[in-house]
Amino acid sequence: MADRHRRSMLASSATLLTGSLVVPTSAVGTQDTNEDETADTSGGDIEVDVTVEETTHIDDFTTEFELCVRNYGDEAVSVPVSLEIGAITDEEGPLEIGPGESEDETLGFVHPRSLGAGEHEWTITAGGATETGTLVVEADDDYEERDEGFHLSLISPKSGRDEPIVHTLYDGQERSGGFLVLEIVSYHYEPVEREVVFEVGDETQRTRLEFEPRRHRQPYFAYKLEEGEYEWTASIGDDSVSGQIHIVPEEC
Repeated sequence: MADRHRRSMLASSATLLTGSLVVPTSAVGTQDTNEDETADTSGGDIEVDVTVEETTHIDDFTTEFELCVRNYGDEAVSVPVSLEIGAITDEEGPLEIGPGESEDETLGFVHPRSLGAGEHEWTITAGGATETGTLVVEADDDYEERDEGFHLSLISPKSGRDEPIVHTLYDGQERSGGFLVLEIVSYHYEPVEREVVFEVGDETQRTRLEFEPRRHRQPYFAYKLEEGEYEWTASIGDDSVSGQIHIVPEEC
């Protein structure tokens, strides 16, 4: 089992928290604060607890940062949360947290290829609380770093990764089919928009996707085919991925 990072930090006016760094913040609210309204994000005693894998491989699926944000203060707070790692910034919230309560959030969904091989420092911020760590991305010796182009891979169906995808014609069906889900990682350090082309048999499907810097998208493509063996290809720019689809008759 891979190592996992699990640490916490408290942002408050307190002076001691075992195993954590304390960040002083101002008191919650003012005399004009409506009790029915959520207090400002600078208020409250906020602790953020982060759970994330410490090591991943370049060909693994996305890394997720699981947060538990707790409010130890006496008033409700509105807490924005954010992640910074490599060229990626992910923001969510704000989380509305009552006094003595906590909320969970997941940030990131960062593909290892978005980062590249090596050690990557990350920072999680929840209101005034900040937590940091390192994500190590391992790679094989033949891995090449890139700062342009795309990486395509097949997510679903799993059977299509190493062998043909097989569909059966039932009860006199003339055609049968399904859909493919792809993962496309952008190696660009700036936002880009590109056309993805999916080809199978005599059919061609096109869709345009926008990519944030070093992020990924997961488009899907549906098809319905007659009996036979088909080669499918998905391409974006000069990068592509391909496989086979077999449509077979029902066995007697």
